[in-house]
Amino acid sequence: MVALDNLPESIISKILSLACKDGGASGCSLSRTSRYIASLALPYLYQSVALSGVDQITRFLESPRVASSKNLPIRHLFVCDRQRSMAGDRCQYPLGPRHPVLPAHKRILERRYDVVRERHEADASEFAKKLVAVILKLSAKGTNRSLQTLSLIFFNPATDDVVWSATLNVPTPRLPELRRIHFATARSLMHIEKAWEENGTQPEYTVTDEVLFLAALCKMPRVSHLRISEIKLGAAGAGAYLARMLGLDFPPGRDAQVPLDYMIDAVPQLKFRDPARMSIAVETWSGNSRIQQRKYRFPPLTERKITVEERDFFRDAILTASHSTPQDESGAPHKVQTKPRIYDLGKHAEHKYDEWWREWLKRQQTNADDERAAILLS
Repeated sequence: MVALDNLPESIISKILSLACKDGGASGCSLSRTSRYIASLALPYLYQSVALSGVDQITRFLESPRVASSKNLPIRHLFVCDRQRSMAGDRCQYPLGPRHPVLPAHKRILERRYDVVRERHEADASEFAKKLVAVILKLSAKGTNRSLQTLSLIFFNPATDDVVWSATLNVPTPRLPELRRIHFATARSLMHIEKAWEENGTQPEYTVTDEVLFLAALCKMPRVSHLRISEIKLGAAGAGAYLARMLGLDFPPGRDAQVPLDYMIDAVPQLKFRDPARMSIAVETWSGNSRIQQRKYRFPPLTERKITVEERDFFRDAILTASHSTPQDESGAPHKVQTKPRIYDLGKHAEHKYDEWWREWLKRQQTNADDERAAILLS
């Protein structure tokens, strides 16, 4: 058997480039075999990186090689806000009572819930800071800015809007090679608060800042494929919200399901440099089973499921867009595609961490961009 060190350098480099596509584990192992192999593995060591949880992201940012490097050649990045063992939006939350309980018992459960919520909000705050640090590290001036694929997976239903708002004030990330984005969130994409305007007739409407962060990433010049998974919009007007966010026209004859103008105007639209090149896949969350609904009765774990009527509204908006004939400024029909292609993936139960990990890993182990896009959109 020929030793790895005895192979031609070109063959060793090819082996290393194929091996270092598993999130960084193989690259780290190979770099420890010998100084010679470590020197050859260096260009491929960070081409595929997977980071899960605040602790791992912190160790990555503080590692000597990453902290001192100004040119990390990361092409494919997987970032999850929780480590695998805690990847679930109901993790650590107390079970709700199965039967009517005394007020004192109910207050005990609510206090337990508050303790977990506060801890998860602190985790969300720290994760937001670390995520922005990673993105800015990859888009800093002087780097090769080679990131092509970005998967953002959120399992924590809590958040710190103050921190997320602060992330929107940082310089816009410059990721000229970014092409494929996967965005899966445990939070609802919108909130209709129980506050009221001065006239006392309309609810206050607010947008979650993660969506604004996604909108900033979508402005990168070469983005061509986007998947938004496990969408949670447990409020009236969810179908219209999704349609407006993706730039779709409302289907005719459904005016009763369209919220008031001031609410629709507040919806952030995802804008792309080249809309005609965009392909977007959308998957909605199917909701908890009846057993889970009986177990977990505390917000934000309830009232996030899109109703059948709202899903039908969104589906009709997609069908309307696919059957409509584009027109130029004069109103004459033409065959040039001017809007993104939207694919409705239907509804799905909450995905496990391993499912998202395997999907991302499968995409990185193929060399064809078309195949990677097909896996992302399926």
